[in-house]
Amino acid sequence: MKKIKVNVLLSYYNGEEYINELLNSINNQMGPLSIKIIIRNDGSHNDFINSLASDNISVINCQNVGVKMSFLKLIELSDDDAEYFCFCDQDDIWDADKIISAINKLEETSDCASIYIGKTRLVDNHKNIIGEDSFEKGAFPFSRTLIKNNAVGCTMVFNKKFRDVIYINTEEYKCISKELLHDHLLYMVCTGINGRVYYDGTPHISYRQHNNNVVGDNRNIIDKIKTNGFFDKKNIRLNWANELYLNYGEALTDENKNLLLQIIHYKQDIVQRISLAFGNPLSTRSLLERLNISLLFLLGKY
Repeated sequence: MKKIKVNVLLSYYNGEEYINELLNSINNQMGPLSIKIIIRNDGSHNDFINSLASDNISVINCQNVGVKMSFLKLIELSDDDAEYFCFCDQDDIWDADKIISAINKLEETSDCASIYIGKTRLVDNHKNIIGEDSFEKGAFPFSRTLIKNNAVGCTMVFNKKFRDVIYINTEEYKCISKELLHDHLLYMVCTGINGRVYYDGTPHISYRQHNNNVVGDNRNIIDKIKTNGFFDKKNIRLNWANELYLNYGEALTDENKNLLLQIIHYKQDIVQRISLAFGNPLSTRSLLERLNISLLFLLGKY
């Protein structure tokens, strides 16, 4: 039986405490898979990471560029002949069916750019289950990714067609927003080009919650209130839109590109601002959320 070539893209930074358990869970994946793990050492200064190199594990030592750029650089380092690509955090534990579950979904539309995302099972440092992540369920349309993200990077698997879309601009990528991370960016691009997003409500990964998480699901109520935008002096969502357009605007459909341009230029024209406020084109899921976004446009806080 022909094996499916898979690249697992792992950004590493001082994560030796849990990484062996993670690598074992990746190497124990079920299905006809040929897995290569590409580890990009994002500036860690220790010899441990180099000891992990093996026949199917490639370790590349690089300068520190932060989590988003490290994952984009991993796409740049990925194999051109691989068929599927998985993002990977350094401290999680993968169920044996994690990769094959994603591939089974992605193969339904192998002719278009596609990504797979899913729920995560939250565990503590001792692997005790403490629940599931609180992100919204379901796949978002492009207009909702401009409001928020529900893609957890370590669940994300994507096919070669989508990898090639992202790969084109990784070398000269221009970063504007430190709040826009790699998973959200890819989600925006895929929906923006009318690619396919598959959402899996069944967790296939244990997502470890601890003090060293770069991004977790342990925000307190104050943090969540701040995300409504009214306390934002940096126009975080507008920065998302600008970064997306600057790097991948030409790849978007005409409809989605025009929506993005409306948002990017909304502060320059009071008529445009009022139009966006009262004819809110973004996808909201409640009257309160719709009112929130409309007011952000009206007040120039989007």
